[in-house]
Amino acid sequence: MTREQDSAATPTPAGRVLSLDILRGITIAGMIVVNDPGSWSHVYPPALHADWHGATPTDLVFPFFLFIVGVSITLSMGRRKEDGHSIARMAGKVVLRTIVIFAIGIFLTLFPSFNFGEIRYPGVLQRIALVYGACGLIFLSTGPRTQVILASVLLIGYCAAMQLVPVPVDDTIRGAFQTRHVQAQAGKIRVDPVSLRVDTDSRPEYIEANLQPGINLAAWVDRNFVPGRLWQKTWDPEGLLSTLPAIAHGIIGMLIGTWLRFRPAPHDKCIHLLAAGFGMLLAGVVWSWSFPLNKNLWSSSFVLYSCGLASLSLGFLFWIVDIHKKTQWAYPFKVFGANAIAAFVLASLLARVFSWPIGEWELKPWFMDTFSAIMPLKAASLAYALIFTAVIYLIVWRMYKAKIFIRV
Repeated sequence: MTREQDSAATPTPAGRVLSLDILRGITIAGMIVVNDPGSWSHVYPPALHADWHGATPTDLVFPFFLFIVGVSITLSMGRRKEDGHSIARMAGKVVLRTIVIFAIGIFLTLFPSFNFGEIRYPGVLQRIALVYGACGLIFLSTGPRTQVILASVLLIGYCAAMQLVPVPVDDTIRGAFQTRHVQAQAGKIRVDPVSLRVDTDSRPEYIEANLQPGINLAAWVDRNFVPGRLWQKTWDPEGLLSTLPAIAHGIIGMLIGTWLRFRPAPHDKCIHLLAAGFGMLLAGVVWSWSFPLNKNLWSSSFVLYSCGLASLSLGFLFWIVDIHKKTQWAYPFKVFGANAIAAFVLASLLARVFSWPIGEWELKPWFMDTFSAIMPLKAASLAYALIFTAVIYLIVWRMYKAKIFIRV
């Protein structure tokens, strides 16, 4: 037990929190569904990301997973840390796992063409790796009080940087001044005029701090310090600067995990999960009045808002599954949760394989043409996503029945 923990607290007996496994499975299943529609031209709005400010259900999938990563770190490492396991050895395993997950993410960006000239270093698995690595080392070297301070510094510091630090002018910003647009993956995005400032000593140009796409501080950092291809051409939603609040995201999950371990009564755990969730949700909404909810920026308000919803979701699942033992409905999600990373990687690989043409025949266009004859195009697109997710489920279900659990 660290000095920063309450000496009167006693951890709950060792064992898995089934509701966390189920929430992980729901999250991974949701991630596969929203990533693999039959046609990106025909998708129901809740299954799309917000264009910029705001949050849709799809925007919550990835942050839920980072929250779960943080909770899992506390539950998996806490007992070993207190039992006197070598911190150095545990830290070494954290670093190794971080490298492996990051490398798998890089592999997925290259598959199947392996065009290293178009490599993208940021990505979903890459961010998961960095958050896991940073949070794992923080957990091993600090206690809850320090973790609260670190999360607060990261969120407040990121907010201050994004809203107060002037942005140096580069070619992208100079072009935006001329055309009032920046380039993104889906085309050009309009930006509003921003005040220009010139340093009279060395003559560098700056624009005022702003939260617009492509010309904000995080986008400038991505263009100038992140090598390789950026997902949105002029910025990356998993970019460098926005990884800092994502680490705070994981730390919040770790703190929730500490509550799960050290609250002796199941009903106390549930109440604290719900109370913490409501508090963070409210704080995120209030903060969004000055720093809007924004997944691309991974804004500080978005961190609290999504962590609040994740904690509320875990609290409700804990009440249903761990307290009242209503588990039959959740079996498919338990299966997904048991091999979450494997399911995500498998889905990423098969999505590319299924897009390969066989002669002149292609699966997705054939599916959309066939099913759009009996249902609306958006419904057909969703049907493809659900069938694709069911295929992934059948594979991980066979792994589950064979007791094959891939830990990376």
